[in-house]
Amino acid sequence: MQLSVPYNGDPELPRRLMSSAFSSSISEVYFAGNPQVLPSGRRPKIKHYIRLLNSTASFDDRAYDDDLLTLIRLFNTSSVRCNLLLNFEGMLTPNMLHYIDSLVDYGVSAVTVGNTSMLEQICRRYGNDFGIQNSVYIPAPDLLSVTGLLDAGVNILLVPPDFNHDFDFLHRLALVTSSRGCELKIMVNEGCVEHCPHRAEDLSDAQSYPIELAMQDYLNNPQEIRTLSSPCRAYMERQGLSKTNYIHPNDVSAYAGFKPLLKIVGRSFSSDTVLIACQAYASGQYQGDLRLLVENFKHAIMPVQHGSAGRAVFKPSEFRDV
Repeated sequence: MQLSVPYNGDPELPRRLMSSAFSSSISEVYFAGNPQVLPSGRRPKIKHYIRLLNSTASFDDRAYDDDLLTLIRLFNTSSVRCNLLLNFEGMLTPNMLHYIDSLVDYGVSAVTVGNTSMLEQICRRYGNDFGIQNSVYIPAPDLLSVTGLLDAGVNILLVPPDFNHDFDFLHRLALVTSSRGCELKIMVNEGCVEHCPHRAEDLSDAQSYPIELAMQDYLNNPQEIRTLSSPCRAYMERQGLSKTNYIHPNDVSAYAGFKPLLKIVGRSFSSDTVLIACQAYASGQYQGDLRLLVENFKHAIMPVQHGSAGRAVFKPSEFRDV
């Protein structure tokens, strides 16, 4: 299986990915741009670029951009597609477009767009030969909605993750994408509750996370231990893992007929964990704790085991308002 791998802001991760045992399975890397210019749908991954002077923290955006260019050059040298994330609501400003242009000139050959207005902007600017992927930010609750995205210019289609286990839907979708020469991508290890009513709110909150707060998070909580409050995790604990959208590595062979690119979620993971997850999905084999594999299980307080009876158990105090 071919992989779309995440960049988590660690400048050492690209080299480690390309020197790994699964490097030949990497077809794409996706990453955020400079958070002072472009939101990316997550808390800014700037831990390695925080500078302290007289107890005052600042973000070294020049070093971030320099390392981003190094990343693009490294992956392009290995014919790995570079996908820039534009996971946010609203239109692209002239300043944003100028920044994106500079990265496209340097070697970015695909973007992930967060809304249909942005999709129109990108199509007009870069044309049909440019890689354009839909983000999970764009709702697509049925096949007609998905087909509409293809009509609008999407040529790298991310399967809406609520349908990850719906093989009838996937078969019909694969027929549509193959007839149009569109690439199919499946996000395998997010682990959100299927059809969760809190999803849109969670995504909206994530895209507006400020740089200043992100710096304080990293400085005050270097182990990145998080207190969770989303009620969907209480539902997950009660109902079990089978109600979530993750696909276990041992099961990915069932998707081979769709010829998908497997998107590995992991921008919030440590580099060691990113490598573990990529190796598991590249090999189609994994035994052990799913906290090292699935993003939405990583804050569970005990090991998470695969299976229909599996549970991700979180601190009871986190659900006092549920």
